[in-house]
Amino acid sequence: MPAPTPLFSVVIPTYNRADFLPQVLETILAQTCADFELLLIDDGSTDDTPQLMQQWLRRDERIRYYRKVNEERSIARNTGFSLAKGKYVVFHDSDDLMKPHHLATLACAIAENPDVCFLATKFVLQTDEGILEDEINKLAGGRYDYRLFLSGNPVGIFVCVQKECPDIHLFPPQFNFCEDWIFHLLNYRHRELLLIDEVTNVVVVHNNRSMTNHSHVIAGRIAATEFIISQTTLDEQEKALLWGNTYRFCAIHSYLDRRYSNSIRYMLQAIRLLGINWPQLTLLAKLLMGRKFVLWLKK
Repeated sequence: MPAPTPLFSVVIPTYNRADFLPQVLETILAQTCADFELLLIDDGSTDDTPQLMQQWLRRDERIRYYRKVNEERSIARNTGFSLAKGKYVVFHDSDDLMKPHHLATLACAIAENPDVCFLATKFVLQTDEGILEDEINKLAGGRYDYRLFLSGNPVGIFVCVQKECPDIHLFPPQFNFCEDWIFHLLNYRHRELLLIDEVTNVVVVHNNRSMTNHSHVIAGRIAATEFIISQTTLDEQEKALLWGNTYRFCAIHSYLDRRYSNSIRYMLQAIRLLGINWPQLTLLAKLLMGRKFVLWLKK
């Protein structure tokens, strides 16, 4: 008899994450919902990932390991999606952690909302200073469309997709930054995302994350914004919101990159499109005067 179709296929692209993978895999195998397969897509790692995975393959038959040439994470995720046998594909990263009830939470939501093709849960950040909440934790649970993502991507990569949902836009292969943002914006033009009001994932903040290369991040965000506009029919107000938040994003990363004149230029463009309000003025003051001035101003 053929093996039964699993409810979930957890797809993880990885590249040179041998130091992170054991902890990540442990959190997935510890799921209270055991009805899943795990697909690790090795995007041409040059570290000890192949040798490491041989040990894990012997440990649990639900793990499937595929090694391919390096083509970046969008193609790796798309490869995992095409190979997935589960009814739902759960995207995850190779340096983030899954709380034990993540898949069980998704399964419960699927049972209650069988019409939904896209689901997501909330997450927290694990830093050297401890556990911090992200902006997603301020959102109410419920259904959202593309408009939630005009200001950025609060969900990250933590999305669960019904495999047989028609007309899915997979990850754009030419992008290896903001590809998850593009994924959300394109898919929720005619469908909704169900955001579950439950923290079930942990983003591990470390120095090797892609977000620490600020010049790369800025260029990627601008290219992604241009691509989104070329692929959608946003109205002028939505385009202004999209570009305004992109310029605000670039202002912050220019400041972190110590390109202070660029940060001011981007912030002024953001204010022109988003308008003047206290949060915008506070950020502009920080860019002009530094964080200590803003803290003094708030006293």
